[in-house]
Amino acid sequence: MAVLGIGKETYFFVNGLKTLHPIQLREGVSLLPAHCSAGIEEIIQNIRGEVELGITTLLLNKTASQLKIIAEGPKELAIRAWNSQWDILLLNAIFCTEAIALLQSTSPAENFPDKVPLNVTACYIHLPHYTYHIKKKDIEWLSKYYSKAYSLLDNDAFSTAVHSLATYHWHSMPRVQLSILWAGIESLFDIHSEISFRLSLSIAKFLEPSNSAKSIVVYKKVKNLYNYRSKVVHGAPSQPSRETVLATIGLLNLLIKKCITTGALPPKTEKLLFNN
Repeated sequence: MAVLGIGKETYFFVNGLKTLHPIQLREGVSLLPAHCSAGIEEIIQNIRGEVELGITTLLLNKTASQLKIIAEGPKELAIRAWNSQWDILLLNAIFCTEAIALLQSTSPAENFPDKVPLNVTACYIHLPHYTYHIKKKDIEWLSKYYSKAYSLLDNDAFSTAVHSLATYHWHSMPRVQLSILWAGIESLFDIHSEISFRLSLSIAKFLEPSNSAKSIVVYKKVKNLYNYRSKVVHGAPSQPSRETVLATIGLLNLLIKKCITTGALPPKTEKLLFNN
């Protein structure tokens, strides 16, 4: 396991998320370009443990970017390094991607293996199916909204939604994926009765507060998706279609981004409807 409480600087190598330009995410945490082309012999010579060796071999040369974390001292560095996994989850939720950051070092990826210790921070792995390339418009969006997004993680409902969207793909069955995604959606709305109607209405008014025609379209779409969710949760024999899962992913992503841009979670249904 990695030693994160030493020095004033550390790096996490990221798979599944690529940037060509440095991005300041929050105080002491940046996402930087990265590349590593270590040979298998170099990896074998520098990594101990069979599990660690296997994970490093799979991930190191597919490093697409890296988190650089700096602090005034070891204690603050350890805290920021620990919490940086939430940065990965948040970026996954924002971009609907599958990035992971399981390799940590005190030096950038480009320096491996020049006497730089490399650590595996966790011995579980879900390989990203693809790499999301961060675009110029994404950088502009992050510059404007990322600090708001990270501050919202203090709210359990928002962090649940983020975690749901960032990790649903860890499960291969569409039925389970849909259940997890709806757990994230429902966490954002404090609704305990007439759930199908009230939740669909609240989501419609939250996403389209000033356009009645668009609000009706959203309401019908959400209600239809919720019906699929109910069948899945209550034991329907067939798996939901990929299209249903993708539509639910898109809905949760829209809700999370709307929370971020407004800097707040959705109001109660009554306030959404009557603005009181």
